[in-house]
Amino acid sequence: AHRKSHGYARSTSCGFVDLALLHFPCSRFEDTLRAYKVLVDARDRGLTRAIGVSNFNASLLQALLDAVEAPSLGKAGARPAVV
Repeated sequence: AHRKSHGYARSTSCGFVDLALLHFPCSRFEDTLRAYKVLVDARDRGLTRAIGVSNFNASLLQALLDAVEAPSLGKAGARPAVV
């Protein structure tokens, strides 16, 4: 994952991406945490400006906050009732 994040960022004209998004949590929290830490490392190395998560429920997001740090962006889906 480290090589992929570095390779993708280098392939852009500016050498970094604005937002690295963990779109879905992994089936095991330990794997989610490991993936998130890769994104933190990419940010710390200047390969991305911000980190975000998507499709995390409140308890999973809280566990992530307790383990590392808050993401810059948290995307939550809303499904309005169809009338």
